[in-house]
Amino acid sequence: MRMTKSRELLACVLQIIISVCTVIFIFSSVMHFVLANPDYFSSHFVTGQLVEECNAQLTRKYEVLSKESKIPLRVFEMIKTHSPTDEVLSVNAQRVFSPEENNMLAGENEEYFYTIFKEYAEGNDIKFTKADLKNTAKIAAEIYEETVGIYNADGVYESIVNLRSTMNFVSLISLMLGIICAIAVLLMYKHRRNGYHHCLGGLSGGAVATLIVSLFCRVFSPIAKLGIQPEAYRVCIERIGDRLVTVCGAISAVLIAACFVTMLVIERKHEASKDNVSITK
Repeated sequence: MRMTKSRELLACVLQIIISVCTVIFIFSSVMHFVLANPDYFSSHFVTGQLVEECNAQLTRKYEVLSKESKIPLRVFEMIKTHSPTDEVLSVNAQRVFSPEENNMLAGENEEYFYTIFKEYAEGNDIKFTKADLKNTAKIAAEIYEETVGIYNADGVYESIVNLRSTMNFVSLISLMLGIICAIAVLLMYKHRRNGYHHCLGGLSGGAVATLIVSLFCRVFSPIAKLGIQPEAYRVCIERIGDRLVTVCGAISAVLIAACFVTMLVIERKHEASKDNVSITK
């Protein structure tokens, strides 16, 4: 009896370990293939909605600067042709993964603005001082960078670097540990059915925990607390985070269903074997 209780206690401990390994494996695998993937991040980050919002913000801000500087709005908006917003957004999304180019460089477009302002003034025989043109070019470049650049993304970059360097290792360790625990549970029981119960209980328990965590993240959105600016960027990154936890939740739901079906099959086979024994007797 004491051996039986000890075995059951050990089996329960191993079942809990399997559950923890399941949670870790699901999240680490999805994070590696989704969040820590530069191509996936940039392709889902740059949406038509984001491009339109950034262009609209640029137009509104340049309208104000145009009235103050007496330079037509169309001159300011030439930047959209020189540096297409969608292309710049894609580059910035990739820069989140690069420590050297984490943010857009301040004044990157200042020289371009100064050149087109000078050409406009000379072509229309309008008197502007060099200082005025340079000051307006500086302000226009800052507006562009504030609107299209990513700021306060250091925490995102550091998190992604850590994810990329550890997720493979974590996934492998959790998978191997879960398999070892499952084999140990199965070897503890002469009748495999009891062992299967513990293994499937561990898998389904981990899946349920993953589903709960996913729902929690969907509701409270911890990514929103990173303080990423501008607002349009924050919304896009939140959307990527929501997709990540949605994938985790979907995987856990499928795993729960699979465990339930497998348990039914095992029970039916067990009942069938009992009926066969009764008939033989």
